[in-house]
Amino acid sequence: MKRIEVSLLRTLAMVMVVAYHCVYQFAFGYPMCDNAFSPIEFYLHLDKFLNSIDMPMFVLVSGYLLAYLKTKKGKYSDGKDFFIKKAKRLLLPFFIWVIITDLLVFGKIDYTHFYYSVCHLWFLLMLMWCFVFAFFTQKLWEQFSLWLNAAFCAAFFSVYFILSKLGLLTNLFCIDSFLIYEN
Repeated sequence: MKRIEVSLLRTLAMVMVVAYHCVYQFAFGYPMCDNAFSPIEFYLHLDKFLNSIDMPMFVLVSGYLLAYLKTKKGKYSDGKDFFIKKAKRLLLPFFIWVIITDLLVFGKIDYTHFYYSVCHLWFLLMLMWCFVFAFFTQKLWEQFSLWLNAAFCAAFFSVYFILSKLGLLTNLFCIDSFLIYEN
């Protein structure tokens, strides 16, 4: 049986992502059109609000579901099975849509987009790397208390954020796209 709370959060996140993409053109203008218009300040604030919640909510729901399925349902105990399922659900669509997007938007395939992503596809690559990180560090996390794990995560993301702001890290594997919120 599915937990209704998770379904509601996932639905809310999906609606927020759609709303974000609808508001984006009004927040920043739409330079790809001949009749481009100037950004509207209200939409800029709405865009930033939606963008600061929607993708983190997706990642939290994904992490919760991974932990729930592993601990309560006994799924993903085999690493090979885990990576094959995640690759089919995340990497296969990512690679297909990178090729399609590159050909339609740029007229050629840019192979750097396979690890730096292109346009809106960054989320699939970033989520795959989150799953890889979670899989390989699971045993480590189980050894420590919840508070120590939370402190480690806060410290890791703080250092990552600072290094990114200083320009010492690139957006490799699209981790920055998720972590960095611009004011």
